[in-house]
Amino acid sequence: MKAIRRMAAGLAALCLLLPASGALAAPAQAESGPAQDGQETAGTAQRAWSLPWYSDIRQQQPGKSAAQLLRLTAQQLTERSPDTTTAPAADGTQELLTGAEGYVRFTFSVPEDAWYTVRIEYQSGGSDGATCARTLTVDGTVPYREAYGFSLPHVWEDIPEEKGRTDAAGDELAPNSREKEKICTRYVYDASGMHDEPMEIWLSAGQHTLGLEGMGGQLRLRAIELLPPAEPASYAEVAAAYPAQSGTGERICIEAEDIAEKSAAAIGAAAERGSAGM
Repeated sequence: MKAIRRMAAGLAALCLLLPASGALAAPAQAESGPAQDGQETAGTAQRAWSLPWYSDIRQQQPGKSAAQLLRLTAQQLTERSPDTTTAPAADGTQELLTGAEGYVRFTFSVPEDAWYTVRIEYQSGGSDGATCARTLTVDGTVPYREAYGFSLPHVWEDIPEEKGRTDAAGDELAPNSREKEKICTRYVYDASGMHDEPMEIWLSAGQHTLGLEGMGGQLRLRAIELLPPAEPASYAEVAAAYPAQSGTGERICIEAEDIAEKSAAAIGAAAERGSAGM
């Protein structure tokens, strides 16, 4: 009986934490507006749970797709965090180097109202190894939930000189990983997989500011491209670009452990731990 009383008292105390109406309180409205002296950015002021879904934005704003490509580089940069620096790449492109919480913003103009796909071009290599995550902002706000905290994975490889190593017992050792120098491109996408195509942003005719706000990891940014949505080629169009002859019929086996590139250092070969009888 004492245990029942204690349980009832606990439930009564819990009920006191709920609103008088019995319903859970709604999440607070997200703050908006430009950052103040770089201390508060749209990426940190707006939380993902308070933003609309991409599908809702698309339904609310019908319109045509863009007809031309717009490339934003260091020349269009108008704002940057104090830790952001520039450095020339091997091909002469000016890279913008931003830290885990750094930001860059570009001001530009578009000729007409349209939907634009966003593609980010960046350089893999030389980072601190942390996952690179960024939030996309348009005119100081995050346009939809999926644009908050998406990842820009670096490219990794197994160290070739360490492949085939064995320990004293003759067991093969997994090679260590290193980050690979490579130019990468990545569309703004839905990490949850609800949308399998690159997401777009709506821009009205006139001037706008596009930003990438740091959510973790270093980024060597080369460019941001705003471009028309790409229609995938048909199978017949792709096949026409290759020779007509078929394969020789020879079996080709590619071992899963023979990795040329990977998206994370932790990906690697592991010993089979199952029973031989299964």
